[in-house]
Amino acid sequence: MSEQTTKKTLHAWVLTDGKIGDRVQCLGIAQQLNAQITEKVLQPSWPWVWLMPQGPLPPQHYPGHVNSPIQGPFPDIVIASGRRVYGYLPVIKKASQQQCFTVYLKDPKCNVNYADLIWVPWHDRLRSNNTFVTATTPHTINHHTLEHAKQAPQPWRHDLTSPTLGIVLGDPIGRAHHQTNALNVFIEKIKKIQQQVGSCIIVQSRRTPQKVIDALHQALAGSNYWLWSGQGDNPYLKVLAHADILMVTADSHNMISEALVTGKPTYTLDAVHTNPKLKKLIRRLEEEGKIRFFNEKIDFFNTAPINATEEIAKHIQQLMQKNMEPQYTAD
Repeated sequence: MSEQTTKKTLHAWVLTDGKIGDRVQCLGIAQQLNAQITEKVLQPSWPWVWLMPQGPLPPQHYPGHVNSPIQGPFPDIVIASGRRVYGYLPVIKKASQQQCFTVYLKDPKCNVNYADLIWVPWHDRLRSNNTFVTATTPHTINHHTLEHAKQAPQPWRHDLTSPTLGIVLGDPIGRAHHQTNALNVFIEKIKKIQQQVGSCIIVQSRRTPQKVIDALHQALAGSNYWLWSGQGDNPYLKVLAHADILMVTADSHNMISEALVTGKPTYTLDAVHTNPKLKKLIRRLEEEGKIRFFNEKIDFFNTAPINATEEIAKHIQQLMQKNMEPQYTAD
């Protein structure tokens, strides 16, 4: 091979069973690899779905069948997530004559040798020779998407007073035994937060109860705030891009990961009965100075962007370079 590295477009298949969260994680990595992407939604019928993740596959899904969803030509890499699709990876590997590099996201809860590489978050227990671990999750947000969101028209119709706090809501009360009490505690925290910033811009998720939204409007009335109604385009990226400080309810690993990619001071607002594994991860990030639990006071603290998508893509690139020519490069 010449000293000058040859480059070509990387062809990737993204395999999921259609779940949005799985799809976003896979697409984030494929995009970071600057790949030409083909998405495939695989939904094995019964009784085959009951045999997943290990398989076998439905007979009509095997390569060679006229209606197979994994018919060749095969890509350079397959990135998959979701228990229903894990069993497809060794079949694709064999059909491609071992030429296709296979990646699976999250613990498959079975034979780890079905994939060349398995990514797991730090708080999962799985460790093996082919696992790669990061603290945060992969996603499609990066410097370019944030800059584009910042330059786009704003959904709020008034000026924001600095410092602006962006609040990202999941469901802070969903696991509470006494939801009224939990909601009151949550709102009192929001009131303390609002007193320490110039303005608030708030985005809800599909999991946010309407009672939380109504209580926020009542608590913040008269202050400089904007809360997305849930109608029209989701302003999530714009909130991340415009806020000076971020606060995320501690019930979603993905939302925390996406906030940390901004490099802005990020706080978590403890949800009722936060998942113990997620809470352990947040504690570790807090010890490393990368995030803080809200504890009465908000201030700026120095931090840097954390982007697991870049870390995973670089690791994939390094593994592929050991066995494949030409060399592939991530952005």
